[in-house]
Amino acid sequence: MKEALVISKTDLGSYKVCYSNGVYLGDCLQKEDGFYDFWPDLNKEGCHWPEHLLRDLADLLYSLNKEWENTLANG
Repeated sequence: MKEALVISKTDLGSYKVCYSNGVYLGDCLQKEDGFYDFWPDLNKEGCHWPEHLLRDLADLLYSLNKEWENTLANG
């Protein structure tokens, strides 16, 4: 079975990222410059990153950052 990412927005505006089975992977946090980065859970041992999950994570960051890029471009 192929894992999927489950994304949930927190009250603080960050995004919690988990596998579809509920395993926590890390957070997408907004930096001071307004852009989001993914911060993995470094306490997790043996975490693997299949290609499709990396693509899903990249797509998530792209969509979060695209909105900010548009805001900056439109002043």
